[in-house]
Amino acid sequence: MKLSFTISFLISSLSIIYAQDQIPVCGTPNGEFVKLADDEAFVNSHELPTPIQEYQGQGKMEEFPVPDQDKGNAYVVRNPNSKIWLLIFQEWWGLNDHVKREADRYFDELGNVNVMAIDLYDGKVADNREDARNYMQAAKEDRIKELIKAGMNHAGTTSEFYTLGWCFGGGWSLKAAIIAGRSSSKCVIYYGWPETDPNKLQNLNAEVLGFFGSQDQGISMELVERFRQGMKQASKNLEVQIYDAGHAFANPSQPSYDEPAAQDAFMRTLEFFRD
Repeated sequence: MKLSFTISFLISSLSIIYAQDQIPVCGTPNGEFVKLADDEAFVNSHELPTPIQEYQGQGKMEEFPVPDQDKGNAYVVRNPNSKIWLLIFQEWWGLNDHVKREADRYFDELGNVNVMAIDLYDGKVADNREDARNYMQAAKEDRIKELIKAGMNHAGTTSEFYTLGWCFGGGWSLKAAIIAGRSSSKCVIYYGWPETDPNKLQNLNAEVLGFFGSQDQGISMELVERFRQGMKQASKNLEVQIYDAGHAFANPSQPSYDEPAAQDAFMRTLEFFRD
């Protein structure tokens, strides 16, 4: 009887461990966002991006070591006279030319920063919803955290970090700011799934600016309010701007692009970083 119970318990425990390994991010803010990939309404809210033809960026792809793991990659635009680094985090499509173009855009507008767009999918880029869904679901939280830490090391140990991300990368913008601790001073979230637990927000040093759409099929206004309350309980600085728009309203490569909202958010972001 005891032997039978022990074997059953071990099998049950191994099944739980296996399930956790298959879906490594559930139970976290990133995991909650990843679950949206099973929601067809949310998936279909991402209209197919318009390709950018033969985009030649100012930056270049750089490799960096990740301890005990495969090397990481990032699109980097450098300013040798600045120790400020803007870390940019991709949408669920991956590190495509649109994200690289946005990295160049912020580099030009801000002037006094370096920009690094870390490749969270390790080279995979989607041009359709099914691939984007699969890549996002397959992304492992532990790997992404190590990529972020290694990217910060690549920037330099005396660097100051700003973070910015959209969609899937919006949540990672906040998590990266938490990882950076006192090295991070500014964080911008575009319609990403935020951390709402005040205990987990305690290590956040950065001021946060969040942009959300009231018509978003995935990031609800109730979630945004929980984010507000979590930040308030943690005594952290948060400014939220709500637009009458849907998900991905700031992406000019998609038909869902809302130009007035996107331009207003962009100018607010520049002001926030320059302050």
